[in-house]
Amino acid sequence: MIVREIDPDKVVIKNRQRSELGSLESLKDSIKKFGQLHPITVRKDGDDLVLVSGERRLRACQQLNIPVKYVLRSELTELEALILELRENTDRKELSPAERALAIKDAHERLCKFHAKRPKPWTQSDTAKELGLSDASVSDAISIAEEVNILSNTGLDPTKMTQTALRAAARRTSKVQRLLKDVEKAVVNNQQGAEAVERRGEGCCKYSWCGCAIG
Repeated sequence: MIVREIDPDKVVIKNRQRSELGSLESLKDSIKKFGQLHPITVRKDGDDLVLVSGERRLRACQQLNIPVKYVLRSELTELEALILELRENTDRKELSPAERALAIKDAHERLCKFHAKRPKPWTQSDTAKELGLSDASVSDAISIAEEVNILSNTGLDPTKMTQTALRAAARRTSKVQRLLKDVEKAVVNNQQGAEAVERRGEGCCKYSWCGCAIG
Protein backbone atom coordinates (compact mmCIF):
# COMPACT_ATOMS: atom_id res chain seq x y z
CA MET A 1 0.00 0.00 0.00
CA ILE A 2 1.16 3.51 -0.82
CA VAL A 3 1.74 5.84 2.12
CA ARG A 4 0.88 9.48 1.43
CA GLU A 5 0.74 12.67 3.49
CA ILE A 6 -2.10 15.14 3.91
CA ASP A 7 -3.12 18.09 6.05
CA PRO A 8 -4.85 16.39 9.03
CA ASP A 9 -7.64 18.99 8.92
CA LYS A 10 -8.67 17.61 5.52
CA VAL A 11 -9.46 14.16 6.94
CA VAL A 12 -13.15 13.86 7.75
CA ILE A 13 -14.24 12.11 10.95
CA LYS A 14 -17.73 10.60 10.71
CA ASN A 15 -19.97 8.41 12.85
CA ARG A 16 -17.37 7.49 15.44
CA GLN A 17 -18.59 6.68 18.96
CA ARG A 18 -15.29 7.08 20.72
CA SER A 19 -15.23 10.36 22.66
CA GLU A 20 -12.30 9.84 25.06
CA LEU A 21 -8.91 9.61 23.33
CA GLY A 22 -6.83 9.78 26.51
CA SER A 23 -3.66 11.82 26.82
CA LEU A 24 -1.84 12.42 23.53
CA GLU A 25 1.34 13.77 25.11
CA SER A 26 3.40 10.57 24.97
CA LEU A 27 2.22 9.92 21.40
CA LYS A 28 3.16 13.45 20.36
CA ASP A 29 6.59 13.05 22.00
CA SER A 30 7.09 9.81 20.06
CA ILE A 31 6.08 11.42 16.77
CA LYS A 32 8.41 14.37 17.38
CA LYS A 33 11.30 12.03 18.15
CA PHE A 34 10.77 9.16 15.69
CA GLY A 35 8.18 10.44 13.25
CA GLN A 36 4.76 8.91 12.61
CA LEU A 37 5.61 5.21 12.46
CA HIS A 38 2.15 3.95 11.54
CA PRO A 39 -0.09 5.69 8.99
CA ILE A 40 -3.77 6.22 9.62
CA THR A 41 -6.31 4.44 7.40
CA VAL A 42 -8.86 6.37 5.34
CA ARG A 43 -11.45 5.53 2.70
CA LYS A 44 -13.17 7.57 0.00
CA ASP A 45 -16.71 8.82 0.55
CA GLY A 46 -17.57 10.98 -2.43
CA ASP A 47 -14.90 13.68 -2.51
CA ASP A 48 -14.02 13.20 1.16
CA LEU A 49 -11.25 11.17 2.75
CA VAL A 50 -12.95 9.63 5.77
CA LEU A 51 -11.05 8.30 8.77
CA VAL A 52 -11.30 4.55 9.34
CA SER A 53 -8.66 4.03 12.04
CA GLY A 54 -5.93 6.05 13.72
CA GLU A 55 -7.84 8.91 15.35
CA ARG A 56 -5.25 9.42 18.11
CA ARG A 57 -2.46 9.70 15.52
CA LEU A 58 -4.58 12.10 13.49
CA ARG A 59 -5.30 14.30 16.52
CA ALA A 60 -1.65 14.24 17.58
CA CYS A 61 -0.55 15.45 14.12
CA GLN A 62 -3.22 18.15 14.23
CA GLN A 63 -1.90 19.39 17.56
CA LEU A 64 1.68 19.27 16.28
CA ASN A 65 0.60 21.13 13.15
CA ILE A 66 2.28 18.62 10.84
CA PRO A 67 1.02 16.51 7.90
CA VAL A 68 -0.39 13.09 8.77
CA LYS A 69 0.66 9.94 6.94
CA TYR A 70 -2.19 7.84 5.59
CA VAL A 71 -3.06 4.85 3.43
CA LEU A 72 -6.16 4.84 1.25
CA ARG A 73 -8.39 1.75 1.44
CA SER A 74 -10.94 2.46 -1.27
CA GLU A 75 -12.03 -1.18 -1.37
CA LEU A 76 -13.38 -1.17 2.19
CA THR A 77 -17.10 -1.63 2.62
CA GLU A 78 -18.96 0.26 5.34
CA LEU A 79 -18.98 -2.88 7.49
CA GLU A 80 -15.25 -3.53 6.99
CA ALA A 81 -14.48 0.07 7.91
CA LEU A 82 -16.60 -0.30 11.05
CA ILE A 83 -14.80 -3.52 12.03
CA LEU A 84 -11.38 -1.86 11.61
CA GLU A 85 -12.43 1.03 13.85
CA LEU A 86 -13.90 -1.30 16.48
CA ARG A 87 -10.82 -3.52 16.52
CA GLU A 88 -8.63 -0.48 16.99
CA ASN A 89 -10.72 0.60 19.97
CA THR A 90 -10.78 -2.82 21.65
CA ASP A 91 -7.14 -3.75 20.95
CA ARG A 92 -5.48 -0.70 22.50
CA LYS A 93 -2.96 -1.91 25.07
CA GLU A 94 -3.40 1.05 27.41
CA LEU A 95 -7.10 0.48 27.98
CA SER A 96 -8.15 -0.26 31.55
CA PRO A 97 -10.50 -3.23 32.15
CA ALA A 98 -13.42 -0.80 32.39
CA GLU A 99 -12.50 1.06 29.20
CA ARG A 100 -11.97 -2.16 27.27
CA ALA A 101 -15.29 -3.56 28.49
CA LEU A 102 -17.11 -0.39 27.44
CA ALA A 103 -15.39 -0.49 24.03
CA ILE A 104 -16.45 -4.10 23.44
CA LYS A 105 -20.02 -3.38 24.58
CA ASP A 106 -20.11 -0.37 22.25
CA ALA A 107 -18.79 -2.55 19.42
CA HIS A 108 -21.49 -5.16 20.03
CA GLU A 109 -24.25 -2.55 20.11
CA ARG A 110 -23.04 -0.91 16.90
CA LEU A 111 -22.79 -4.25 15.11
CA CYS A 112 -26.30 -5.16 16.30
CA LYS A 113 -27.56 -1.88 14.88
CA PHE A 114 -25.68 -2.41 11.60
CA HIS A 115 -27.18 -5.88 11.18
CA ALA A 116 -30.63 -5.00 12.54
CA LYS A 117 -32.42 -5.87 9.30
CA ARG A 118 -30.97 -9.31 8.81
CA PRO A 119 -33.39 -12.23 9.42
CA LYS A 120 -31.30 -13.85 12.16
CA PRO A 121 -30.60 -11.60 15.20
CA TRP A 122 -26.98 -10.56 15.75
CA THR A 123 -25.45 -12.28 18.78
CA GLN A 124 -22.51 -11.82 21.13
CA SER A 125 -20.92 -14.81 19.40
CA ASP A 126 -21.12 -12.96 16.06
CA THR A 127 -19.42 -9.94 17.63
CA ALA A 128 -16.70 -12.17 19.07
CA LYS A 129 -15.93 -13.58 15.61
CA GLU A 130 -15.74 -10.12 14.03
CA LEU A 131 -13.41 -8.79 16.74
CA GLY A 132 -11.26 -11.91 16.91
CA LEU A 133 -12.23 -12.59 20.53
CA SER A 134 -13.67 -15.57 22.36
CA ASP A 135 -17.38 -15.74 23.14
CA ALA A 136 -16.54 -15.67 26.86
CA SER A 137 -14.44 -12.49 26.45
CA VAL A 138 -17.33 -10.61 24.85
CA SER A 139 -19.89 -11.90 27.37
CA ASP A 140 -17.59 -11.01 30.27
CA ALA A 141 -16.87 -7.55 28.86
CA ILE A 142 -20.56 -6.73 28.49
CA SER A 143 -21.16 -7.84 32.07
CA ILE A 144 -18.29 -5.64 33.30
CA ALA A 145 -19.60 -2.69 31.26
CA GLU A 146 -22.94 -2.97 33.03
CA GLU A 147 -21.09 -2.89 36.36
CA VAL A 148 -19.24 0.24 35.20
CA ASN A 149 -22.63 1.86 34.57
CA ILE A 150 -23.71 0.99 38.12
CA LEU A 151 -20.70 2.95 39.42
CA SER A 152 -21.18 5.91 37.06
CA ASN A 153 -22.94 8.13 39.64
CA THR A 154 -20.98 7.15 42.74
CA GLY A 155 -17.99 9.47 42.38
CA LEU A 156 -15.69 6.48 41.88
CA ASP A 157 -13.52 6.21 38.78
CA PRO A 158 -13.95 2.72 37.29
CA THR A 159 -11.17 3.34 34.76
CA LYS A 160 -8.60 3.29 37.58
CA MET A 161 -9.82 -0.01 39.05
CA THR A 162 -8.68 -3.55 38.47
CA GLN A 163 -11.35 -5.92 37.20
CA THR A 164 -11.68 -7.54 40.63
CA ALA A 165 -12.01 -4.21 42.45
CA LEU A 166 -14.50 -2.95 39.88
CA ARG A 167 -16.77 -5.94 40.33
CA ALA A 168 -16.57 -5.78 44.12
CA ALA A 169 -17.43 -2.06 44.10
CA ALA A 170 -20.30 -2.67 41.68
CA ARG A 171 -21.74 -5.37 43.94
CA ARG A 172 -21.55 -3.07 46.98
CA THR A 173 -23.08 -0.18 45.06
CA SER A 174 -25.87 -2.36 43.71
CA LYS A 175 -26.64 -3.59 47.23
CA VAL A 176 -26.77 -0.02 48.55
CA GLN A 177 -29.04 1.01 45.67
CA ARG A 178 -31.44 -1.83 46.50
CA LEU A 179 -31.43 -0.82 50.18
CA LEU A 180 -32.14 2.81 49.27
CA LYS A 181 -35.06 1.73 47.11
CA ASP A 182 -36.43 -0.34 50.01
CA VAL A 183 -36.08 2.64 52.36
CA GLU A 184 -37.75 4.94 49.85
CA LYS A 185 -40.62 2.47 49.45
CA ALA A 186 -41.00 2.19 53.24
CA VAL A 187 -41.08 5.99 53.61
CA VAL A 188 -43.79 6.26 50.95
CA ASN A 189 -45.82 3.53 52.65
CA ASN A 190 -45.47 5.26 56.03
CA GLN A 191 -46.58 8.58 54.54
CA GLN A 192 -49.59 6.94 52.96
CA GLY A 193 -50.43 5.26 56.29
CA ALA A 194 -50.18 8.55 58.17
CA GLU A 195 -52.43 10.27 55.65
CA ALA A 196 -55.00 7.47 56.03
CA VAL A 197 -55.00 7.87 59.82
CA GLU A 198 -55.41 11.62 59.45
CA ARG A 199 -58.38 11.18 57.13
CA ARG A 200 -60.03 8.81 59.64
CA GLY A 201 -59.56 11.41 62.35
CA GLU A 202 -61.27 14.07 60.27
CA GLY A 203 -64.21 11.78 59.53
CA CYS A 204 -65.40 11.08 56.03
CA CYS A 205 -68.99 10.05 56.68
CA LYS A 206 -71.83 10.26 59.23
CA TYR A 207 -72.02 6.62 60.27
CA SER A 208 -70.83 5.94 63.81
CA TRP A 209 -69.82 2.39 62.96
CA CYS A 210 -67.37 3.63 60.28
CA GLY A 211 -63.83 4.00 61.50
CA CYS A 212 -63.42 7.32 59.75
CA ALA A 213 -65.96 8.92 62.09
CA ILE A 214 -64.11 8.00 65.26
CA GLY A 215 -62.50 10.85 67.19
